[in-house]
Amino acid sequence: MIEVVGVMLSLLFFGIKAGAGCGFSSHSTKTAWYIGFPYLAAGIVFSFIAPALSDRLDGLMNLTLLLHSMLAVLLILSGIYTAKSWWGGCDVSKKTFLVLSVPCPVCLTATLLACTILTEALHLNAAMVGIGVGLFLLFAIVFFTHIVKQFHPSPRGLGELMMVVGMFYLIGALIMPAYMNLKDVPTVTVSFGNEMLFPLLAMAAVAASGFVFKRFWGGASR
Repeated sequence: MIEVVGVMLSLLFFGIKAGAGCGFSSHSTKTAWYIGFPYLAAGIVFSFIAPALSDRLDGLMNLTLLLHSMLAVLLILSGIYTAKSWWGGCDVSKKTFLVLSVPCPVCLTATLLACTILTEALHLNAAMVGIGVGLFLLFAIVFFTHIVKQFHPSPRGLGELMMVVGMFYLIGALIMPAYMNLKDVPTVTVSFGNEMLFPLLAMAAVAASGFVFKRFWGGASR
């Protein structure tokens, strides 16, 4: 059961991240649907190809770690650019939000692992699992976009959020190898459920607390 909880929490983290990017941008909430449909498609596709990739997960995770680090740097730089542009009177959030919201290699790998783990843990049809994972991400993105829009955020907030997420991606890139090097774990399910749950929870909790602090503290100081 802990494997399922870990998978759902990790998917929720990526849904919040993508939804926050849409919510902080200058786009309407309709954009969240356009961003969410590729996540739905990824869930369906990965549910079918996950069995064929199960014996290549080690190499895939190593590649994901490299891309994870590169994405962290890109998020930080894009966040700085978005915030500085807003201070200079230019709104670039309609473009830069894509760095935070579109399916990234890290999210796609998590989706692939989610389909693999849920199929094995729940003993369900692969197509049903893929559709379920995709719909969960889609509606999480749309829901959190609506939530964030209620605070009437500015592009400056998007830049700050991107920098915060980028910094915790860097922290994740530092702590992930310690868990990925556990070669004696017999199955992917046990490895992800027990070893990856806590860092993902930590990243999600700190990122969420940073977001809340920024919004309320920033609103109180204006």
